[in-house]
Amino acid sequence: MPKISDFLRLTSLVLACSATSFAERSEPLVTVDIESYESLLADAGALMAAVGQDASMAQLQLEGMLGAQIVSLIDTTQPWQVGVWMDRLDQSPVISIVLPVADFEAFQAAAQASMLAMLGAQYLDAGDRVVLFGSTPGAIVPDGLNAKIDAYCSALTLAPKETIEVGLKLDDELRTAATAAIEMSKAQMLSAFDQPGVDTTGMSPEMMQEMMESYFSFYQTMLMETERLELRMDVDDGDLSFSLDVEPVAGSGFADFVSSQNVDITDLATAVDWTSDMAMVVGMGDLPAAWQPLIDASMQSIMPLYGLEGQAAAEWTEVMQATLPFKGVYNISFQHGMTFSGFCEIMDASSAEVYDQWLEITTAAGLGEGPAMSYYSDIKIERDVRTFNGHSVDRIEMTINPEHPSMQMPEQQAVMEQFFKNGQVVYEMVLVGDRIYMATEGELESAFASPGGANPPLRIHSNTRLLGVINFASMMQMGASVAGESMPAAFDDLDARITYVIEANESLLLKGTTPLSLFEAFSAAE
Repeated sequence: MPKISDFLRLTSLVLACSATSFAERSEPLVTVDIESYESLLADAGALMAAVGQDASMAQLQLEGMLGAQIVSLIDTTQPWQVGVWMDRLDQSPVISIVLPVADFEAFQAAAQASMLAMLGAQYLDAGDRVVLFGSTPGAIVPDGLNAKIDAYCSALTLAPKETIEVGLKLDDELRTAATAAIEMSKAQMLSAFDQPGVDTTGMSPEMMQEMMESYFSFYQTMLMETERLELRMDVDDGDLSFSLDVEPVAGSGFADFVSSQNVDITDLATAVDWTSDMAMVVGMGDLPAAWQPLIDASMQSIMPLYGLEGQAAAEWTEVMQATLPFKGVYNISFQHGMTFSGFCEIMDASSAEVYDQWLEITTAAGLGEGPAMSYYSDIKIERDVRTFNGHSVDRIEMTINPEHPSMQMPEQQAVMEQFFKNGQVVYEMVLVGDRIYMATEGELESAFASPGGANPPLRIHSNTRLLGVINFASMMQMGASVAGESMPAAFDDLDARITYVIEANESLLLKGTTPLSLFEAFSAAE
C-alpha cells in the first residue's frame, strides 16, 4: 500500500528532475511543422464545416493571433514551424515561430502595431523567413537562447508532407522526469483502491491494483524505450487522416519488438471481406525476450478476470505465445447480433498441436458451474459434430456468466445478450493445413469463401502488419438497438468507415482515416 513517504519521495524526484538542465539541446523540445497557410486554412475550414461551424472563422482566428498586417506579408504557399524551447522543466517555455516572410522591415513595422509587441516578442531576420520568439508575459528568455534559436532556424529545412506534423524528441532527462510523474500518478491511483467503499465494479481492490501496476509498467517501459514521436494530421479526399510514428531507442526491447514484427500479410489482403462492419488482416512475429517479464506480469494480472490464476493463467500465456508467428483474417458483422468468421495461420509451430492445446485449456478453464469470477459459467466442446470439405468440425458453446464483475457495469449484460443470443457464444472450428478456421455457428462456409469485390481501404505493402476497417455507423445502430432507441436520421444509410493501419520497419507507424461525413452526422444529430 502506498504511504505518505512514497508521495514525499516521488515529489522530491519530480522536483529534482524539474530542475534538470537541458542546456545542451540545440533544437526545440517540440516542433510543429505546418505545410502552408493555405493548406492549414483549407483543412481547418473543412473540419469546422463538418462540425457545423462557420468555416470562415478559421481565417479570422489566425488573423486574430498574428494580426491582419502580418498575415498579408506571409507567403501562403510556404511552410511554417512552431518550436517549444525549454532549458528546464520548471521554466516557462519559449515559443519560436518561423514564418515565410521575406520583408523583415515590413514585418517589424506590422509587428509593432500588433499584439506581438504587447507580449514582448522578439524577431530575427532569417533571409526569406522571419523568426519571432518569446515566452509568457513577464517571463525572461534565458541568456544564450537567442543565438541558439537563430542558429537552428537559419539551418532549418522545412518540407512537411502533411498539413500538420508534430515532433517530440525524448532524452534521458525528459524520460526520467516523465517516469517520475507517472510514478506519482500510479501511487495516487493505487492508494485510491485502499479507501473504504471504493467502487471496483465487483472486482477485488487487490486485483484492480495488480492490473493498474501492469498498465503503468507497460507505459513506463514504452516511455523509457522511445526515442522520438511524430504525429501527422491532414484532410484529404473527404477524410481526416492521422499517423503516429514511434521510433524506439536503439538496442532496446522495443527496438527488438519492432524488428521482430516481420510477418508479410500482403497475400491475405484479398481473403478479407472489406464490406464487413469490421474487417482486419493482421500478422504478428515473436515477442522479444527482454519483454517477457512484462508480458508475463500483464497476462497474470488480466487472466483472473476470466477465472484463470496461477498455473492455468501460465498455460494460457504459453499457448498464446506458441501461436507466434502467425497471420490471420477476421470479419465481423453487427447486422443480426454479432457474427464473425476468419482464420489464423500458424507459421512455425504445429498447427494441430496448437489447435488441440486451445481446446484442452478452454475445456479445463470453463467446464461446470465455475466460481463467480469465471467469465463463462459453462463451456461445452463437441468434437466431430460434422465434416466440411472432408475436415472434421468442432463446436464450442460458451455461456457468459451474468455474475461476472464485467457484467455488473451499466447495460453490459444487455449488450452481450444483444450480441449473442441468450448470452451464449456459439462457434465452430476446423483445422485445415496450417490454418485454424473459426466462425459463428452457421457462418463457417463464409470463412472459406473468396470475398472478391471490395479492395483494401488503404494500400497494403510488405511493411504492413495490420490493416483494418470499422463501419462506425453500424456500431452506432447496434448501440441504439441495445438501448431501445432509434438512430438519428443523419446516420441512415451512412457508410462511415474508419480505417487503421500498423506498419513496422525501423519504427512503429500507426495511421488511419476518419471520414468527415461522420463528424457531419454527429453535428446534424445534436
